[in-house]
Amino acid sequence: MQNKRSNKRSKKIRPRTGNRIVPVHTRPPRSTTAVVVYTKSVDMTESVVNQGVAAAFRMNAAYDVDPTVLSTSAPGFNEYAAFWSRYRVMRCRATVHGIATGISQICLITAPFGAYSLPTPAASTWGVQRNSFSKVCNQISGQSYYLVDIEGQWDLWKVANVPKSVYRNSMNFSALTGSTPSDMYTLSVAGHGIASGAAIRYFLQVTIAMEVEFTDPKLLSV
Repeated sequence: MQNKRSNKRSKKIRPRTGNRIVPVHTRPPRSTTAVVVYTKSVDMTESVVNQGVAAAFRMNAAYDVDPTVLSTSAPGFNEYAAFWSRYRVMRCRATVHGIATGISQICLITAPFGAYSLPTPAASTWGVQRNSFSKVCNQISGQSYYLVDIEGQWDLWKVANVPKSVYRNSMNFSALTGSTPSDMYTLSVAGHGIASGAAIRYFLQVTIAMEVEFTDPKLLSV
């Protein structure tokens, strides 16, 4: 008797097949978070000895990371943009590897975005700027070149100097997936010679990883 009852019970929970209509979900989840990575090779040389040189990147604009090239989105960003309408960069991590032609200091400096090629303070103060990272390049054993190896990580609400709740809810720090936020921040990869008799040249590989929150799902066609 027990076996018959259990069989009947199992039949009741067995899904029906045939011409049953299966619902189609035409909206993705309300939000999702992904890490997208942008990388670029940089060759830069000081124009004035010991005065420094820098390459600037947008650290909270995953749609257009490199201001020198139009619409340089991080690989993978466009695929997420097909499903969500807005994005907000929550965290940014940068790693820089390469060589320099002389003894120098390499720095990662953050600042409100501006159209400049060098960070505004003098090169000698770059290493002590708020939210900056700096490192003196060491000479490679048996070589005339100096090793560049530095990394840094930032929470964007700290860079913006606002509470995390304000950063997450303010439209100024987010943007449509085809544009950049109204409040943007620059990450400058900068280097300057230290008591060098010649302008320093840098050969660098810059990698910027962004933790991006995508929101406002698009209505997808079936």
